[in-house]
Amino acid sequence: MKLTTEQIKFILDNGPMIFCTASKRGEPRATIIKTDSIYEDTIVIDDVQMGKSARNLKENHYAFILSFAPDHKRWLKISGTIEYHENGDLLAKRQADADPAYPPKAAIQFTISGIEDISDD
Repeated sequence: MKLTTEQIKFILDNGPMIFCTASKRGEPRATIIKTDSIYEDTIVIDDVQMGKSARNLKENHYAFILSFAPDHKRWLKISGTIEYHENGDLLAKRQADADPAYPPKAAIQFTISGIEDISDD
């Protein structure tokens, strides 16, 4: 699945998203994320301080992102799989571009497998 140019703009224009994970035992976790690294089939997220969400991602590579308009009249529900990079080129680039006060511990590469574009219109 691929995001359209318009869907990418929607995500970028509407601020933080909700990032949902679950352990293999089904223990859910949600955290607020913001990134400008949004592409047609991939979203890259920094793990600055994810704690339990990061533990979930290490054992269960499925995740879910929810982006929504401030008036809640449109929602993008994005499902996918992740690769959790604790070293390597992707993490090095993310660390180089990060605010020095908030360096990422890992880079999360979220590959999109499903998109639901829901509108109240």
